[in-house]
Amino acid sequence: MSISHLSTLTAACLLLTACSTTSQHQSAQSAAGEAFWNQLEPASGGQQVPEAEANLGQLFDEPLSPETCQAHRAAIEHYLGRIPVDLSNWQTARECARLLEDTEWAARSTTAIDQLVSYATDQARGQDPWNPAPVLHAWDIFALSEERGKGVKWMRYLSLDSVRHFLIEASVVDAQGRERREYFDLLDGMLRLNSGDPALKYPGPRRAMMFSQLEADVFDGDPLALTGYLYIDLESGDVSPVAARRALQRAWESGLPGGGVTLGELCLGLAEANCEPELINEVVDSLIEVDVAEGWALKAASVLMSNGFDLDDAAVENAIEQAGRLSAPDRMLFYLADLVTGEGIEPGSPQSLAAETLLERAAELGHGSASLRLAMPLLSSADEAKQARGERLLDQAVDAGVPFALHAKGIWEGFATAEGIALIRRAAAMNVPHSQFLMGLAVAAGSPDDGGRTVVEWYRQAALGGHVDSMRMLAQRYLTGGAGEVDIKEAEAWLFSGWMFDDVESAAWLAALYVIHPELNPELDDPGLEITLGLYEDFGAEVALMVSDVLTDVEPFNEHPSKAIALLKNLSAEGIAEASVDLGERFRFGHGVSVDPVAAQEWFELGFEQGSAEGMYELGQMQLGDLNAPDDALTSFEIAVGDQHEWASNNLAYLLCTGESDVQRDPARGLRIISELFEWKENPHQYQYSTLAACQAANGEFDQAVINHRRALELTKELEPEATDIHGEMRRRLELYEKGEPYVWEGDG
Repeated sequence: MSISHLSTLTAACLLLTACSTTSQHQSAQSAAGEAFWNQLEPASGGQQVPEAEANLGQLFDEPLSPETCQAHRAAIEHYLGRIPVDLSNWQTARECARLLEDTEWAARSTTAIDQLVSYATDQARGQDPWNPAPVLHAWDIFALSEERGKGVKWMRYLSLDSVRHFLIEASVVDAQGRERREYFDLLDGMLRLNSGDPALKYPGPRRAMMFSQLEADVFDGDPLALTGYLYIDLESGDVSPVAARRALQRAWESGLPGGGVTLGELCLGLAEANCEPELINEVVDSLIEVDVAEGWALKAASVLMSNGFDLDDAAVENAIEQAGRLSAPDRMLFYLADLVTGEGIEPGSPQSLAAETLLERAAELGHGSASLRLAMPLLSSADEAKQARGERLLDQAVDAGVPFALHAKGIWEGFATAEGIALIRRAAAMNVPHSQFLMGLAVAAGSPDDGGRTVVEWYRQAALGGHVDSMRMLAQRYLTGGAGEVDIKEAEAWLFSGWMFDDVESAAWLAALYVIHPELNPELDDPGLEITLGLYEDFGAEVALMVSDVLTDVEPFNEHPSKAIALLKNLSAEGIAEASVDLGERFRFGHGVSVDPVAAQEWFELGFEQGSAEGMYELGQMQLGDLNAPDDALTSFEIAVGDQHEWASNNLAYLLCTGESDVQRDPARGLRIISELFEWKENPHQYQYSTLAACQAANGEFDQAVINHRRALELTKELEPEATDIHGEMRRRLELYEKGEPYVWEGDG
């Protein structure tokens, strides 16, 4: 071996050793920082300021001096002993130590700061919203950024869709003046300080705590809180874009650029916010004046929206270029595409094409989310070339590490495959809730988990990300003993949490639980019924009847089918026609009860008397299909047609035109009934086109019959691609009409 080669190898070894030592040092620093966080507990916060710290606030009334630092030193140290993760106060301690020339205190403070910064930024925390850096207060974000040689240009709260974190998004500027987004979490500290509250292990109460904190901060005059407490009108309590605009205006007028950024997004994206053009221009110009990159992107979006989405406009190109100088060009292009993309825009419209072009440009520069956005519609295309391009774009998003791209790729590969589940597992590790839910399903099905996590642990992780299906699955596991012993109270807590996330299925499950266990809610005389009636008032009959379906179809609720029947009878007694019709169907088919056509007819007729034409239609179906009484069925259908029941109209017309079920044919009347349906129904079903064609053919209108039946066939092939038997029967009838022959029923033989 040559000397030069040996020297190179030695240098490499020394470099590796140095790297290893540095890594170990960073790990030790991070562990020490984590130890500080582990000291936080309910006793740390307390309800009152300790006497030793009572006058500490006076320290910040004027610039620090040796005299004020000496006077408040004991209070500073007492506070940091109680709350050792307050980074900004450690900075105060370090500055006071320097003013007092206390090298030991300065060194101790510097060490604590380094350890907290190391822990906050360990494992790339802060770079993505799914992996934020923990902070105690919003103002610690300034301290954390400063310690890394960075500044903060603006901050805002993110929405509370997930309760895994309580996020603040910040635009952080490096020494070269380049902006990038970083993410910080307040929830970790809040949970540690409130760990004595057992309810906070559930996502619903967590979200309530976070929203309550935002609300309290708003009323305390914190303008930053206004950037998160957006969509509730403080006077009426109603959700309102106008209330959001007002809150953001207050934040912006208080000097928060983050409020201005969100205000600009709201005004450009929601016409319902009723923003005056002057307001938009004023906000955008002010953001540009303070060199906020998003200000230039908002400017570009504003110009695009006013000029018909012409990307060649010089003002647009200039704004895009200026935004790219201040921040990563790919990120700003994606941000602009997001601003331009509106709900319900038509494919191929100038707006859609402009957004797609911006995404293309962002993807070319390596922006993973832009690649993912472009990939998703292409993957579902029937065009093989488009689908192949979608796969390439999806792979780019996966390579960029976009969490949901990993999830989408796993689904694309097939969740049952080794590659697919590996991708889903990676996405789950990056806190994609649906991936965590799927991992729970996989483990439940017998798939081994390399981390040793159980079904319940995966479901709980997904639930803490706001995944309501996981909340219900957890409840079911606690009810069946799948999480260990049966724990009805734990099941109740998870269902209540799902309800707090506006999941009506969780509410229905909870109502079903109260039907079986009314003792869980002793404040109500009949909690299951009362909650079900509340669901009826708020969401209608479909959701209310979901409770009875849970009691007959979902394990372990279905151990009590008689409870479902009793609930439906109570709802019927309250005058809810849909409950009466549901009882008719149950007695017709034996769903939770014995088959009883007489009882079924009574319930169907009661439902009609209570105002539901569906009752008479279902009675007709039973008379036609089960009782072989076509004349009675025609009478029932006729009554339902009088109330404009679309399927009664369709079925009556069909029977009269084809003579099926030995009905006496009357094609002229049948055509009149189905034609009247088409007069009042805006978007007829494909089968109704088939009935129209049958009646037209029965009346000798074969050209129109061919047109309408062909339409019925094409729609059925599109909407029911696997219904090949129906496709075949439709083709046979089309052949008849093309030959000038009607379809007439000739009996089962």
